Amino acid sequence: MSREALFSRSHLRFVSFVVAALTLAACTTPDPNASPAEKRLAEQHNQYVTTTAEGAVLGAVLGAGIGYAVGGTKGALIGAGTGTVAGGAVGYLVAQNNFKRSRSQADLNAAITDANKSASDAAQNALTAQQVAAEARASMASLTANYQAKKITTEQYRSSLARYNNDIKQLDEISKGMQQKAAAMRENASYAGAQGTPLANSAASIEQSQRSLDAAAAQMRATLATAPAA
Repeated sequence: MSREALFSRSHLRFVSFVVAALTLAACTTPDPNASPAEKRLAEQHNQYVTTTAEGAVLGAVLGAGIGYAVGGTKGALIGAGTGTVAGGAVGYLVAQNNFKRSRSQADLNAAITDANKSASDAAQNALTAQQVAAEARASMASLTANYQAKKITTEQYRSSLARYNNDIKQLDEISKGMQQKAAAMRENASYAGAQGTPLANSAASIEQSQRSLDAAAAQMRATLATAPAA
């Protein structure tokens, strides 16, 4: 069997591994005790993670191909690893990056469509964040009171706190994605001139949603800071 055929088979196995590893490691399984709002948050977070993972896989494929051409099998493995990181960083921005490279009308239209959907998704993310933060604030006093009165165990109390901390982690990751998307849109808006106004408007909407989401995350941190040590 030729080196090229062997590499192709190894390459496919590597990509399959990347798909499975990224999806399993990064996606969130909702806690059985999660509220409907927390379950929505997990779904929204997983959508961001899945899109990022798809970019990472594409980056691995391209990086391995380039690496093999330059340095054979060893170069392919190095290129795949580098491509995974780079691809993951831009996987969330496929439509925006396509226009950035091509500057074509078709890709501009696709970028605007993507921007509109992203702005709508960001608004939903911010609403979910506010609901999750309000629930945490409302439940923390009674949760702490029940713990101090020994109506719930230390393990139950810690489990609830861990769930809220995981919510904050998901909010932080979604916020990072919002920031990346808005920045890409503003850059593309500058390239597109007058036609880029919809991109700038969507970026402003996402930035507003991000501020609301970040405020909710900060509120949750402040709420958890009042919890007694367990």
